[in-house]
Amino acid sequence: MKYLSVTAIILFFIFLGWGCSNSVNRNATNQRSDLRFLKIQPDQLLSLRTSNFLDSVKFIPLETTPESEFAEISQIEIIDSLYLILDRMSNQILFFNKDGKFVRRISPKNMDIPVPYNSIAKFSLDPNRKILSFLDQQKPNVYEFDFSGNFLKMRDKKPIDYNIREFYHLGKYTINYFSYESRNSNTDSSPTIVVNEGEKELGSYLFFDPSIIYYNDMYDARKYFFRSKENLLFSRPGDYTVYEFDKKGKINRYIDICLPEKFKLPEDFLTNKKYSNKRRKYLDSSRSKVYLITDFYKAGDMLSCRLIGSRYKSTFLYSLRSEVAIDFRNYLSDSSTFFLPIANNTVLGVDGDSYISSVSASQIIQAITRNIKNQGYLSSLPDHLKTLYKNGNNQNPILTLIKPKSIIVYDVKK
Repeated sequence: MKYLSVTAIILFFIFLGWGCSNSVNRNATNQRSDLRFLKIQPDQLLSLRTSNFLDSVKFIPLETTPESEFAEISQIEIIDSLYLILDRMSNQILFFNKDGKFVRRISPKNMDIPVPYNSIAKFSLDPNRKILSFLDQQKPNVYEFDFSGNFLKMRDKKPIDYNIREFYHLGKYTINYFSYESRNSNTDSSPTIVVNEGEKELGSYLFFDPSIIYYNDMYDARKYFFRSKENLLFSRPGDYTVYEFDKKGKINRYIDICLPEKFKLPEDFLTNKKYSNKRRKYLDSSRSKVYLITDFYKAGDMLSCRLIGSRYKSTFLYSLRSEVAIDFRNYLSDSSTFFLPIANNTVLGVDGDSYISSVSASQIIQAITRNIKNQGYLSSLPDHLKTLYKNGNNQNPILTLIKPKSIIVYDVKK
């Protein structure tokens, strides 16, 4: 067993064509004194056994009843001891205890909602006011609920609500992300981010020229804000910098992702008029070009990251202490994780120092079926996994809490 050395990592990543610069990164933001540059080679990630990089994995079956049954985890947030899960397919927000017990749901069929909503893309939590809210994607309405899921009120959308791609409540501040939707057509410089305290605008960041890049020029992301235990991070399409918001809502450069040239967008991709109205076409024809860095969460000394291109996806975990990038789509589950799948290749969020992911019941059952022939295997499983195995495939997804090791150790083959 060997610890990864800085020298080994440098040798591992050195090759022709590295690039870290990105013209939009330096736009109207401060730089942390400990700004890091992560050199990532997406086609040379390490594939490790789960015991090499994980401290523990907890499997949480989510109770399946006629009222709690759902299809997918589109978004997950945490309130105290509850997991709040959005299923876009059924347009429901489901409340589960941290042991997986169903509590209640917000559904268009709820009797306390006077006008049923049609479609939820995402929901937002305001801890100061203890309000859960979302915009109906098909109606001019905004819905508000308390943190117990009780309906409070419905209001009309304001003009600004039609332009915001996502907003996040950070203490008493609201951070609004507009993407490349200009609030003023008579300007050559418009912010993608505006921070408010109530109705007062406190700051604007990451400006763009509306005559060069249009609101539908770039593909959207599933989400833009990523809350971890100790910080709120932000990323956006076309930018290889991950940003951090401090407690006052000010934005700072947090980490720059450095990719080989074959994976990088052109330096002037967001600033050159020659790409106007052609950016999606360019992305569609450039299979390996990474246009989005997303699912960026910090758990302990580990970072999660997902790189997305039009025909390319790569998810990895990066150890800040061991300085190694681990393939999260191609790991080998060993006895430490009962030879079971631990994730659906994506990170959904963070609970303390653990990543949140999910796997389907059928994936777990198939893995148990493959291993059950091994003597003593079934008896080694925790009782809740034995019960899951007996109940069959038609169950809710299984949450997994994945706690990474602080230092990565693995076998070096000679």
